[in-house]
Amino acid sequence: MKHVLENSTYGDLGIDAANVVDDTPDSGITAEDAEQIANELLKDENLTKQYLTAYYTNKIRDQYNAVRGSQEEEPPDNNWNSQSQGGTTP
Repeated sequence: MKHVLENSTYGDLGIDAANVVDDTPDSGITAEDAEQIANELLKDENLTKQYLTAYYTNKIRDQYNAVRGSQEEEPPDNNWNSQSQGGTTP
């Protein structure tokens, strides 16, 4: 969770710049910031459930799209067509 937070911006998290209380605002979300955000998130059961639901939904979507995309790139196998018309397979 902290790794994802560190690679995000406050805007990505839905936090308005006016609401950011950060000692290092120009550095983005640091490892220390990510740890504090994660700890606060885990204190709220509903937020934790929402985060985990969104995280795993996105992971499953990404996996599906990766598999689907790799299948679309493969050329179709046309051997069935020649066999169904009495042709021979090479």
